[in-house]
Amino acid sequence: MKRLWLLLKAILSVTGAILVLAYAVVQHQSKAAVEQLVTEAEQWEGDATKGRYVAVMSGCIACHTDYEGSGLELAGGRAIHTPFGTVYSPNITRDSRTGIGQWTKTDFLIAVKIGMNPNGSHYSPAFPYSAYNRMSTGDLVDLWAWLSNVAPVENLVPDHEVPSVLMSDVSLSLWKSLYFNVTSNWQSESRGEYLVNAAGHCLECHAQRTVLGGIRNKSLDGNSRGPNGQTVPGITAINLAAWSHEDLTFFLEIGMTPDGDFTGGSMTDVVEHSTALLTAEDRASIADYLKSQRNTQ
Repeated sequence: MKRLWLLLKAILSVTGAILVLAYAVVQHQSKAAVEQLVTEAEQWEGDATKGRYVAVMSGCIACHTDYEGSGLELAGGRAIHTPFGTVYSPNITRDSRTGIGQWTKTDFLIAVKIGMNPNGSHYSPAFPYSAYNRMSTGDLVDLWAWLSNVAPVENLVPDHEVPSVLMSDVSLSLWKSLYFNVTSNWQSESRGEYLVNAAGHCLECHAQRTVLGGIRNKSLDGNSRGPNGQTVPGITAINLAAWSHEDLTFFLEIGMTPDGDFTGGSMTDVVEHSTALLTAEDRASIADYLKSQRNTQ
């Protein structure tokens, strides 16, 4: 019994040391990334007209609007059911009490690219900052310029229904240390790759997840544990071999598959509030990338 207790004590000590180390490393990396963002933010003024389009291609409107509850645009409250519990998208209007009305441009960039709120706490990875970290600072400053002109809506969003231990800074730091490289210098090779793997954050739904909720292999080969319990199909070039370029652009525009069926689930909102509103050129760029050898398993 004594040996068992000593073994348990040793395991707990090692686990605690790992958590403390992960927290320290993530805090250090985040601090360096924040300093860089502060410098970058000063170099951009932002264009609200362009920002509206960035919101469309990034899926902000679909996620931050509770359509089922007849919520107002960007006022949050949309329930997203995950294997770890239910999270609710936040209010990102300029309401000073329930939204982001007290945020600065730098606060916004840090939240979107680093996954930290203005208080320095870490966000849950249900917020796809690991994809948005790949977006250009210019695009995000344009998005901020547009959001700054959106009418404030007072809407207090429910608290996440996730065990508090999973939402603690220590747990989220461990997750980040495993699955998020805040100092990544990722570069897209095409407009389509940027729209799919950065702004459109397609990996968040279409990639397999580990038991801890991290993206397993950065491949769009499908996910059996998607949002709201849905099975999400693979969309690698191999998965889409039977689809023509025109099939893909038509699907992105109206949501209809080559066999005449229409998409359902979360993808319905993605098409209606995002891909259908993209330019024809951007939809073609997405199709080009999805059919390319860059998009393989």
